[in-house]
Amino acid sequence: PRATHIKRDRMADPAQLSSCLAQTVNPDANARKQAEAWLEQFKKSPSAATSVLTLLTADGQPPHVKQAAAVFFKNMCKRHWDAEASEVTIGEDVKQQVRDNLLSLFLVVPESIQAQLSEAISIIASHDFPERWQALLPALVQQTGAALGVAPKDFKKGTALLQIGHSIFQRYRHEFKSDELYKEIKYVLELFQEPLLQLFSATLADLAGAQAAGGAAGCKLVVDTLTKLVSVAHDLCAQDLPEYFEDHLAEWMNGFVELLKYSNPALAADDDDAEPAPTSVLQAAVVESLALYMSKYEEEFQPFLGPCLGHAWSLLTSTSLAPHHDLLVTTSVRFLTTVACSVHHHHFAKAEVLNEVCHKIIAPNMQLLQADEELFEDQ
Repeated sequence: PRATHIKRDRMADPAQLSSCLAQTVNPDANARKQAEAWLEQFKKSPSAATSVLTLLTADGQPPHVKQAAAVFFKNMCKRHWDAEASEVTIGEDVKQQVRDNLLSLFLVVPESIQAQLSEAISIIASHDFPERWQALLPALVQQTGAALGVAPKDFKKGTALLQIGHSIFQRYRHEFKSDELYKEIKYVLELFQEPLLQLFSATLADLAGAQAAGGAAGCKLVVDTLTKLVSVAHDLCAQDLPEYFEDHLAEWMNGFVELLKYSNPALAADDDDAEPAPTSVLQAAVVESLALYMSKYEEEFQPFLGPCLGHAWSLLTSTSLAPHHDLLVTTSVRFLTTVACSVHHHHFAKAEVLNEVCHKIIAPNMQLLQADEELFEDQ
């Protein structure tokens, strides 16, 4: 898609703006201070926000200037979008122009700049979505479907768009119930629940194809997309189980079981890696969703508990003590604890099961690892 034209602030000299943004990363503290002082005054001009955004697609601007412009814009949104809490006023006409063009701009800038704009979209959405930004969700759903629903699929773009959705919806996991909150969730569900399941099913099928093709990079792209799809589904079910999700629970749960069974040595982390492998992040997201269903929707989840519990158990008992498994282990233990504290505790009543819990889960995770010893020594 083409980025929509954004009007340039007549008061802003693009060359001076570019120069000052470049100086914000100058090693010379004096030069940085002068540039920051100029930018502090500049952001008080009526269309400072849109002036900065024009640099992101301007020809001839070096990457570090565009990166600095994106960071400046994100920070401006964070500090000044909420007029009541800010000494700098962003006019409503400028805000509307930003809302009208920001997602289109996001789609045409490099990945490093996308990360900053994604944060900015999330910040703006926390104030304006959905009442004052009604175009955002339809565009987000349409663009995500275009990226992931039609060949050739653009998993990187689809994942970035889903991350925007997740950054907006994840607050549903912890906000207190209210009529306003439920009205917003209902609005999101009406537009997104069916496409979300369709994309999940299609991307799950793509996973087998990517592994058969043998490329680790291709598999990682699909796994990352599935992680975001699972996370968004969790967001939308966190407050209450939507009727559509309940009607299609078998499709979601069967998909979750397939993901718990998934293994790809090409994506495995090295033993000394601290960061979890993409597969571990995906499976942790799945197990986290299972814990949600077990704790809040036990009756609807009960028909699927056996297979989900069995595969989560197998996954947990097959993990190593390496730090990169910590996320998956802690999430899985939380799920098993939820089951053990429910009316389904009989799954853990057999002596051999309790023996395995002690020997394969509790005892190994009480050990002091070499990495732990080194951490204490460093202290």
